[in-house]
Amino acid sequence: MNIKDRNSRIAFNTITLYIRTFIVMVISFLASRIMLEQLGVDDYGINNLISGVVAMFGFLNLSMGTAVQRFFNVEESKENGVSAKKIYGSALLIHVVISVITLLLLEIFAIFFLCRLNIPADRTGVAQWVFQFSSLTLIMGILAVPAEAYLRSKEEFSKLAIIDIFEALIRVGVLYLLYISPYDKLWTIAFLTFLLKLLCNIAVWTIAIKLYGDVAKPYLYFEKSLFVKMISFSLLLLLSIASSMAYWQGLAMMINVFFGVAINAAYGIGHQIKTAVDRFLFNFKQSTVPQLMTSQASGDYNRLKKLIYFSTKLSFVLSLLIVVPVVFETDFILKVWLKNPPDFTTRFVQLGFVISVLSSFNYYLKQAIHATGKVTGFSISTSVNYILNLAVIYVMMKLGFGFYVTMYVSIAMEIIAIIISFVYAKLTFNFDVMDFIFRIVVRCLFFCAIMVVCFVVLNSAMQDGWLRLMLNLLLSAVVSLSSLYILMNSDERRVVLDYIGKLWKRKR
Repeated sequence: MNIKDRNSRIAFNTITLYIRTFIVMVISFLASRIMLEQLGVDDYGINNLISGVVAMFGFLNLSMGTAVQRFFNVEESKENGVSAKKIYGSALLIHVVISVITLLLLEIFAIFFLCRLNIPADRTGVAQWVFQFSSLTLIMGILAVPAEAYLRSKEEFSKLAIIDIFEALIRVGVLYLLYISPYDKLWTIAFLTFLLKLLCNIAVWTIAIKLYGDVAKPYLYFEKSLFVKMISFSLLLLLSIASSMAYWQGLAMMINVFFGVAINAAYGIGHQIKTAVDRFLFNFKQSTVPQLMTSQASGDYNRLKKLIYFSTKLSFVLSLLIVVPVVFETDFILKVWLKNPPDFTTRFVQLGFVISVLSSFNYYLKQAIHATGKVTGFSISTSVNYILNLAVIYVMMKLGFGFYVTMYVSIAMEIIAIIISFVYAKLTFNFDVMDFIFRIVVRCLFFCAIMVVCFVVLNSAMQDGWLRLMLNLLLSAVVSLSSLYILMNSDERRVVLDYIGKLWKRKR
């Protein structure tokens, strides 16, 4: 596949995943409104708290998902690499072990620590049920990781997109059942979420087996050297992923302890919106990862550099496309979406968006570092960054600082994470950091400043409402298109315009 075809495929996957994620995100926000109405602020806060705690135990799963995809891409690019079938069988065996360990850890937490959370006494019984259903949902996700990783390595993003859209649509039916259920609403949503996740995982396994039955059939394989190699790489990633999960869920638990479930609800909504944006960004960022890892493994550093530059600019622009108008219309959107949003939600949402946009600058650098396999120092540095900042937030809360300190420190932490990525990209594959800063970071921030000024002028001249929201969305689209000439070079611009032209002809 030549460079033009590769760039076209990246653009196709990126925009396809962008559209998919937008649809899923709209349904997700609708679901949140209905859940808040049906559960109430306290139960909604409990649901977010428990779901977050359970998700924290998925760090083993997350590290292995990244490692499995990396092994598929890197080994298949070698002449005498390990076969995909052996990697898949080893990955499935590892994930069976991970699911057992995770379930044991969750049950230990439920016995000794769940009772210590700040949950009203009359809801502790239901909270236990929610915890168990959330745990089973997580286990189902762990067992589906090898199939998902192999589909991503083969760039079958459209198939995964169909499953996500299917899940979002079925979730609408789940919400209807929440309305009519005669049982406890909190119990009902946890149980139905588990059933939905089980159904979607079955769909992932079925598609993987149908498309790549020679590799993806259930098959447990053990070879000591491969097993140790995959586990060793995963454990290094585990440090940074575990510390990341501990950080964000630690924030939720500290807010719960210091400020109660009402502020938990505000933080939960803000974090949910941030997570939706992060998922939106991740879903089109991942379309570049297979080619990026292949370029790194084959030693094509010129191609690697072009991928990092082009993908960073594209992901930054697409993030601004949705983030900037929502930042300026947060109050109006929250009122329309939730009717009576919990107090303090707006600032949580806006500060969370800052973190999401900043993450565009180091995502591809992190993936390139992972592709080298030299992740020891990087993982340790990233973990220390999370742990130290969590400690700083705890001390500041003990000293009487308000709950917004969690987001201000998180922004500082993201900037430090970008600097860490710069340092290790230079050390691991001699990346030209200064060139990246001046040609990508500075130009992207300049473009962001132009976009913000345009929005300030428009919003200062109008009252909030549907008309201003529509104009903000239109302005966002127009300014984002101008990035083709402000940020992109001629080759990158041609790739995007060629794809848009093909998409337009297909629609007609």
